[in-house]
Amino acid sequence: MIGQELQHTELIPTAAEEEARSESQLFPTMLLAFGTLILVITITRLLRKATTRQRTRVAESPREVITRVRTEATASREPLSTMMAEASELSRTLAKTLDAKAARLELLIEQADERLQTLRELVASAQPNGTGPSASGQLDRQVANMADEGCDAIQIARKLHCSIGEVELILALRQSTYRSGG
Repeated sequence: MIGQELQHTELIPTAAEEEARSESQLFPTMLLAFGTLILVITITRLLRKATTRQRTRVAESPREVITRVRTEATASREPLSTMMAEASELSRTLAKTLDAKAARLELLIEQADERLQTLRELVASAQPNGTGPSASGQLDRQVANMADEGCDAIQIARKLHCSIGEVELILALRQSTYRSGG
């Protein structure tokens, strides 16, 4: 019987156990209530803000709305205007740079033309009178005579101290002159 009483007492919770159990269930319940309260407060604030905005917009006259929209548009144009000014300044700078480079290039071309003319004058003055471009008739006769003697273009060029291409050109012109009847 004593064993039965022990078993029976173990099944019946004591007051301390019930209190501990109720405290452990109380904490989650309080957290749930607190979360719900925060959610309700947040939703209430959002609804108040939305209704305030609607009241403000309803209270605005059409002129106020137009003024507000113009102000917003002007504010959005300012960064665009700044960018346009910067792009314009950049294009002016690039144009100046390109103009300076073009002027420098023209100067270099002019200097090259002057040097080329000087070089031509030096070449003309360095050649003896008998072998210059104006006296090419004499070279033509010498090439023709040697070709008639049976020399080839390489031998003629070596003996006359001129290029093979020049000798071949003279010979080709001579042949075309004979063919055309000259």
